[in-house]
Amino acid sequence: MKNLFKQIPIFWLKLSISSIALGVVGLRVAFPDIKIDIISLGLIILAFLPWCAELIESAKFPGGWEVKFKDHGIPKSSDSTIPESIERSDKEEEFHRIVAAALQYYNTDRLDLAISCGEDALRIKPTDTNLRNWLSIIYGEKLNNKEKAIFHCNKILETEPKNISAMFNLAVYTNHSKGSEKSLPIYLKVEELMREQKIPEDSEIYAKLNLFIGHDYRFINNITEAKKRYEKAVSIFQQRIKAGDRTGVSEFWLKDAQKNLSELEK
Repeated sequence: MKNLFKQIPIFWLKLSISSIALGVVGLRVAFPDIKIDIISLGLIILAFLPWCAELIESAKFPGGWEVKFKDHGIPKSSDSTIPESIERSDKEEEFHRIVAAALQYYNTDRLDLAISCGEDALRIKPTDTNLRNWLSIIYGEKLNNKEKAIFHCNKILETEPKNISAMFNLAVYTNHSKGSEKSLPIYLKVEELMREQKIPEDSEIYAKLNLFIGHDYRFINNITEAKKRYEKAVSIFQQRIKAGDRTGVSEFWLKDAQKNLSELEK
């Protein structure tokens, strides 16, 4: 409606200018003694100029007289474009709102809705590593959908090929879905990355890595390497418990490592 009210006065202004100009021309034509000279020609042109305002910005006449038109029309596309900074800000806000909803659904054990929100958020920000890693864990650990878990791990590694967490999880889910022969090379790549990035060899992740590599060596019947890995895992977990680790994580995995080692020694 606002545009309509703006257009009406402009229409009548154009009509008035054209009517006056044509009226003057009509008088000159009505009387034979009045010749159609340069003035008449100018008035004829003036009669049509208001209707050409959308096509031209100004018109110059002999003697230096110039008519300029003010643009009252619809703004150009570039004028109505939302600045990129504002658009990015809106997308960022939408991303965080959806992630917050995903976390809320996850905390209330509505995993289907948590996953749905997480995937929606990734469409806004597909390079968010933390969100992809979180989704891979839900798919792999909670929903037992190893294929989707592997997909998200691989997407992280496309942009961050040295992401230890993504590669470790990829090895775990590959083992669950495709077996030890496929997962062992990935675990060994994880070990290379950890050495390269100087991850402490007495850390929990190092102990778990050795335990899982031990499992893979055992399942492909490389008993010698399996024993070495189990022994190393046992040693690290025992050190962590002595150092005051009371989370229960080290104790849990220590029992697993000792059990597998004892079975190999029989």
